[in-house]
Amino acid sequence: MNSNVNIPADRADFIAKLKRVAKAAKRLRYPNAQLSELHDKIAKVAGYNNWSVLHRDILRMPQKRFEELEAALSQRLEQEVSLNKRAREFDRQAAIEEMETWVKANFTPLVEFAFRDSESETGYAWPDEEINYALQEEFSDRYPDDLIEEVATDLEINYGPWGREDYGDDEPFAINEDRV
Repeated sequence: MNSNVNIPADRADFIAKLKRVAKAAKRLRYPNAQLSELHDKIAKVAGYNNWSVLHRDILRMPQKRFEELEAALSQRLEQEVSLNKRAREFDRQAAIEEMETWVKANFTPLVEFAFRDSESETGYAWPDEEINYALQEEFSDRYPDDLIEEVATDLEINYGPWGREDYGDDEPFAINEDRV
C-alpha cells in the first residue's frame, strides 16, 4: 500500500524535488555515496536527524510551517543544484580532455606524416581514420553520443583528417649476420 496517495500535491512535489537533488548529487558529485546518506544530509541541512524524520514531518506539519520550511530549504537546494551543474560541466570538460588525449595517443593528424595528394579525397596519400567511429567504439558506454560527436568534429576542424602511422611491418629491422 502506497502511503503517499493522500499527500497534498505541494508536499509530494517538494519531497520529489529533494529526492531529485540527492540523486543528481550522487550521480555527479558523490558516486560512491549511498542515496540514503545523501537524503540524510539534506535532512540535516534542514535541521532534522535523518531523512525519515524530515519526510514524516513534511507530511504532518501545518501548512504555514511547511511553507516556511520550503522557503528556508529552497535557497540551499538552489545552491545544491548549482553545484551539481558545475560538477556536470567539470565532468563534461574532463570527458572532452580524456577523449582528446586518447585520440592523440592512438592517431596522428595526416598533415604531420602523410604526403599531399591532390587526387585523394582527404588531400593526403594515406587513408584517414573515422575519428567519430573510433571514439564511439571506445567511449559510447560512458559518454553521450552528442558529446563524442562534438569532440570528433572539433578534432577534425582543428587538426584535419587523422590517420594511423603504420608503415606495415611491426617487426624490428633484423640484420642477417650470415651475410655480414
